[in-house]
Amino acid sequence: MLFRQPTSWRNHASLRPAEIFFRAIVFIAALWALPASAEDLTQRDTFGETGLIEMPSAHMAPDGELGLTLSGMNNVERATLSFQALPWLEGTFRYTRIGRWSVSPDYDRRVGLKLRLFAEDRYAPDGSRCIRDLAGTGIYGCEYLAASKNIGDFDVTLPPSTSETSSK
Repeated sequence: MLFRQPTSWRNHASLRPAEIFFRAIVFIAALWALPASAEDLTQRDTFGETGLIEMPSAHMAPDGELGLTLSGMNNVERATLSFQALPWLEGTFRYTRIGRWSVSPDYDRRVGLKLRLFAEDRYAPDGSRCIRDLAGTGIYGCEYLAASKNIGDFDVTLPPSTSETSSK
């Protein structure tokens, strides 16, 4: 054969609807995030909650903030939509593609809530309780308590106290 289609062209014809949806979310999020400046953004972890990388914090985003995050790590890709509904309530919708458990990827959908227990003041830290999988498959389900405190230019978070609720 003189001309052969690149492998990537042939793979697009066999994409499942969930895979097409996931890629569309990634594309739209990439375009949406272009005009944002770094100082205006709330730091979010790979689960879409306020935090850093894989460690959530007890802090809340500004009231009314809407956040869209995309992350990929160890064959796990996540698209999350987070919203600060009230000054004391943060919600997150997550859609995850897990490529390591089988030949064809698994998909996980989750809804999570974080509730502020007490706000930071001069001496006390922020305190929050979070449930990561209120409605979903339970693959990454957990509950945690977190405490975070700003000390000068540093933000200190005690390691979250977690309780795994995963069914797998």
